[in-house]
Amino acid sequence: LHGNPTFRDTLLSRSDLDTLIFPLLERVYNAEHARAPASLYVVVIVLLTFSEDSGFNTTAFQHLEMTTVPWYQERYMKKVSLGSLYILVTLRLLVYNLSRLNDFYLLENTLAILSNISPHAEQLHPYACQRMLAVLLTVTKKYSAYYDKFTQAQAGGAEQQQQQNLEQMLHVYSRCVEVMLRAV
Repeated sequence: LHGNPTFRDTLLSRSDLDTLIFPLLERVYNAEHARAPASLYVVVIVLLTFSEDSGFNTTAFQHLEMTTVPWYQERYMKKVSLGSLYILVTLRLLVYNLSRLNDFYLLENTLAILSNISPHAEQLHPYACQRMLAVLLTVTKKYSAYYDKFTQAQAGGAEQQQQQNLEQMLHVYSRCVEVMLRAV
């Protein structure tokens, strides 16, 4: 998709993009059952590539509506836009990555998807709005906790390695807060 812009443009011009994106979102939704992280990377990169197109983002929120989402377990939703579902699945991957995987590459791509798609968000499903605020609150609390730990470690003369680890986590959550604030 990245190396062949003609192919990407052909895909983006289709009126049934939901038939392509819907299974990809399901794959990301079930990331915790993934056998190989490399396959998850590929799907996330494809979703990132689509999110870079403003025409796709607008269409995902305004014209593509899913009647039901049978694989989405957290809440039964009907008549949800593809854009709202895109945001929900991306937020779920973000939380999963922060809590279990701690994969910086995946984090950056997930945040890039949110950065690309959020300026085009309109008429979000109420549950997508709720999840965005919940994730923002969670990452803000985590940032605050890591900031406190970091300042205590500096003041207490903690080991250099511990300070570096705390500084790295502080940077991760700082980036998450920044992107989530822009998205909201």
